[in-house]
Amino acid sequence: MSDEPIRIGELLVQAGVINKDKLHQRLGIARQLGLPLGQILVQSHDLGKDQFLNALQIQSLLLEELLTTEQAARAVSFLCHEGQELNVALSKVGFLESQTLAYRLGDLLLAADVISEDDLTFALLTSGEIAIPLGHALIQTGVVVPDVVAAALTAQKQIRSKSVSAEEAIEVLRSTATPGRVS
Repeated sequence: MSDEPIRIGELLVQAGVINKDKLHQRLGIARQLGLPLGQILVQSHDLGKDQFLNALQIQSLLLEELLTTEQAARAVSFLCHEGQELNVALSKVGFLESQTLAYRLGDLLLAADVISEDDLTFALLTSGEIAIPLGHALIQTGVVVPDVVAAALTAQKQIRSKSVSAEEAIEVLRSTATPGRVS
């Protein structure tokens, strides 16, 4: 991986979903209108909303260093060019769902009723726009406080290491996070 985090537009170019000229054009429109790039890409029919949100999930795995840039680009290509589901696209590039997808940060926070679907979508868009991990975007957008993200990340690690069940971790997260909710 490079030292610079890959932005969502760059990942879409590497995946062959859009070319550099179109990316620059869409970025200009996004800046001019003050809208996120993803919204412009979807409104321009460059890709569908679900494709874009799934590409953001792949970018998140890349930012977490669970995928290489090449794997991420290939997975996005499978999503957008072949219409593959997220889990199928990821498995085609060698990523096993059991590695993390069942316990993604956003899914844990949703299951614990800490955030809404809209909160998650907005944070994912922000994460993709400025190439930061989802947890940082949740904090920067004011959806949750840092302690809640830390608790969710701890829960995620505990589930992955099988030291607690997903249900136990979600219940602990729910009881821990409720007082800390910002929105």
